Amino acid sequence: MAKRPAQLIVADSESNADLLWATQFFVPDSCIFIQKSRKKYLVLSDLEYARACKEAAVDQVFSYKELRGASRNQRKKTWTMTDYIVAALKTLNSSAVLVPADFSLKLAENLKRRRIRVTVGPEPFFPERTIKKKEEVQAIRQAIRATERAIGEAITVLRKSRIQKRRLVY
Repeated sequence: MAKRPAQLIVADSESNADLLWATQFFVPDSCIFIQKSRKKYLVLSDLEYARACKEAAVDQVFSYKELRGASRNQRKKTWTMTDYIVAALKTLNSSAVLVPADFSLKLAENLKRRRIRVTVGPEPFFPERTIKKKEEVQAIRQAIRATERAIGEAITVLRKSRIQKRRLVY
């Protein structure tokens, strides 16, 4: 039986809901997420490394510096995102990845040039993300209630406000 390819996301969790869901970690800069055989790995900047070790819901965190040090190309002066992905995949003994539909075409082509097999995965990338757990449903309800209260307060403020010299005054 053929091995399943590792799942790969390269993004920031501020704009990628799949990454945020998979790691439960908010990171504003692009990072590398790999899931292989139900184990989750995160590769990110040295600045975010300590925080990710504490907060991310993953099995292992690698820093860019750590991957450079472990690589045979450690003397290479500048590393690209492709270099980091390839180093991480080598560390995890993977040569094939499943990527989301919005994955960078340029990055996919660069990986293919480095003999990494790239396949586009399903939409949504993590189908289980669409099924909400009990805690998630409760959090959604709390957010809706808080929003309703805030809108109610805003309506009260608007009703009590007056227009004076083309400005709304409360």
